[in-house]
Amino acid sequence: MAIKKIAKEREVKIRSENLDDAWLSVMTSLNLKIITSARSLKLVSSFV
Repeated sequence: MAIKKIAKEREVKIRSENLDDAWLSVMTSLNLKIITSARSLKLVSSFV
């Protein structure tokens, strides 16, 4: 029983770490999109 409990806790920990990684990747991709769109806006405004 103890082994099953430890395995379950480890599984939960791994899942939460994967969620953190997924969240980080989503945030970084969003930040990249925002940065690139801001740069393109600057380029457009400099041409106008």
